[in-house]
Amino acid sequence: MSWVDRLLIASYISPSGMTFNFQYEDVSAEFDKKTTTFIFPNVDGALIQDMGAGESRYPFSVIFSGENYDLEADRFWKATKEAGTGTLIHPKYGIKKVVITSSVKRKDELVSAANQATFDITFSENNIEITSDNIFTKIAEMSDKIKSYTDRYCQYASFNFVKTFATVGAGEITAIRDSATQMFSDVMNQLSYTIGINDDYDSLLKLLDDSIVSTVNDLGNKPANAINLLLSCILIPSQIPNYDVRNKMSIFEALINPKLKTKYYQKVSAQEKSENKNNFLLDKNYLYASAVAMCNSLAYNDLTSREEAIEINERIKESFNSIQNWIDENGRVIEYSDEESDYNQIYELFTQTKNYLITYAFNLSSITKEILDEDRNILEFLQEKYGNLDEIDDFIALNNLTCDDIEMMKRGKEVLYYDKAYS
Repeated sequence: MSWVDRLLIASYISPSGMTFNFQYEDVSAEFDKKTTTFIFPNVDGALIQDMGAGESRYPFSVIFSGENYDLEADRFWKATKEAGTGTLIHPKYGIKKVVITSSVKRKDELVSAANQATFDITFSENNIEITSDNIFTKIAEMSDKIKSYTDRYCQYASFNFVKTFATVGAGEITAIRDSATQMFSDVMNQLSYTIGINDDYDSLLKLLDDSIVSTVNDLGNKPANAINLLLSCILIPSQIPNYDVRNKMSIFEALINPKLKTKYYQKVSAQEKSENKNNFLLDKNYLYASAVAMCNSLAYNDLTSREEAIEINERIKESFNSIQNWIDENGRVIEYSDEESDYNQIYELFTQTKNYLITYAFNLSSITKEILDEDRNILEFLQEKYGNLDEIDDFIALNNLTCDDIEMMKRGKEVLYYDKAYS
């Protein structure tokens, strides 16, 4: 069998079921890579994180010819205006669920090639089925809002820090530098752990080390660079895709919890009061940024179960409440009134995150644990639990099954599977 024998008959089935066989010219396929770019102050170049691939696109010159080409072309013209997902049988790449994403250009070659019409059109693969009540619709919208609120908080935090820093005297700069240096050290320790797991970030640590030194040294002249770099560093672990979200929560809890042990006391002299306030504001920004990063993590991770969504919601809520209690308690001691706009921004983010996690919790499957009381064949087991074998790949991955397990799961083995009753 040659490559010619492996080609399929090119066809398109519209969302309403209209079917067309067509001729075509040379074919091609394309997709875009999804990437995230990290840019840091005082560092040339950028770190680019690969987040996978976007939709596959199949450009075509669809051709109808023959005695009744015009009637078939008219039907196809009408079919391309239908809304929804159709089916493309691609001669080279097989059966694809597609949506027409390009303009549709029709050319009736009445002079140059009589009895022929050509359509220039692009089909894009639609491999995630979305309906008005589908969880993916809600999740995608909420994920975008979390990113938006994170960006907005960072803008407010930077503005408020610079506004406050403008009143700092030259004699206080050294103390602020020392506090900032310690904060960067704490963040870098967590980054070192994270980056040690993710090889893509090996070159990042030295770049950040160099940037931090120059930024802290110039803190008196360019305070915006200092707060922006601190926010950027804290957010880095949240933006790593395919890194377990529970581990991300642990990273930020390791930043937050030691800082919550810091206590402020009333001071007498004006200089001591000012130093107290400056250190408190640095600590507040550090804590808020760590909590914001916990929320932002969800925009870069897919949760897998109802239990996981509920757990993450509780951990974020506990951290947020602890931080706010710390700010209220120590703020009263040093007679500091919190920036309302600052609080409002982070409260909006936490509200959006809570709604996001509740949506996940009520739409995702629950995980059930079972200890086998006899040897079980995987196919029979899944047929019993689901009534089909659609979940076999997820089941194998969830339980890290070996070839021997797939052949026969032994009595006494503990297995996990998703309860689809509420999905």
